[in-house]
Amino acid sequence: MDKVQRVKELVLLLNNASMAYYNTGNTIITDVEYDMLYEELKQLEYETNTILSNSPTHKVGADVVSELKTVNHNHPMLSLDKCHTTEELIEFADDRDCLLMLKLDGLTVSLEYDNGKLIAAETRGTGEKGSNILHNAFVFKNIPKEINYKESLIIDGEAIVTYYDFDKINETLIDDDKYANPRGLACGSTTLLDANIAKDRCLRFVVWKVVKGLNEINNKDSNFFKLKELERLGFDITPTWTYTNKSSDKENISNMLSDLRIKAEKLGYPIDGAVMLTDSISVGIAMGRTDKFSNIP
Repeated sequence: MDKVQRVKELVLLLNNASMAYYNTGNTIITDVEYDMLYEELKQLEYETNTILSNSPTHKVGADVVSELKTVNHNHPMLSLDKCHTTEELIEFADDRDCLLMLKLDGLTVSLEYDNGKLIAAETRGTGEKGSNILHNAFVFKNIPKEINYKESLIIDGEAIVTYYDFDKINETLIDDDKYANPRGLACGSTTLLDANIAKDRCLRFVVWKVVKGLNEINNKDSNFFKLKELERLGFDITPTWTYTNKSSDKENISNMLSDLRIKAEKLGYPIDGAVMLTDSISVGIAMGRTDKFSNIP
């Protein structure tokens, strides 16, 4: 198993064991097993330089801020052009290689890393300005606080709450505080002033785009290969199909969309459509717009 994947597995296992013990008194694993897995996690974190925000080896007190500060984005976070049919997606792709991916239904967030450390987290806001939510990013279930990449890295993605976690969390809230859907819970929790509350909301971050960085890889002009490199670094990326201008892909685009919908259901991801973007980053920049949103699913 890949070492970074093992880190994620150990964090989940150890946190579940702690939760079961402290909340119900049940023991999933013995104390000896816990200690062995804990030491394995510490060693792998050292070897991979990957530390997840909810790692039991690095838990610290969550921050409380008095207000959410408005920040200017270091890149425009544009809205998506919308379409309603598969034919429009095919027309957008034309003869270019593209990516067809889920459009997650949450709150768009941008993260920035420098020298391997998470230094900024911002909501989309107006597209030019957003809110600083770094204090809450540190308590997401799956955002790495440290990664094995020392250059400047900026990535965009979606803050979400899965349907599985949504039902559990809503049950703990009084009627006046309950949320109608996972998107509302994700948006409300991501922008809380008190990260101690946010950390119990099971927030997740799923990446869909690399804005800056990873130019050292062989396929540096490919959105797809940059996403796969992010996955290797420990991030969760949105389920994606590669799409070409071949007739077989044009004929199978409906099946691709159906497969993405099935993957979303298995993962519990809330979605409100699909996104198609050019795989070539340089071609996308030359086009002026790099993505198309469809509400087909």
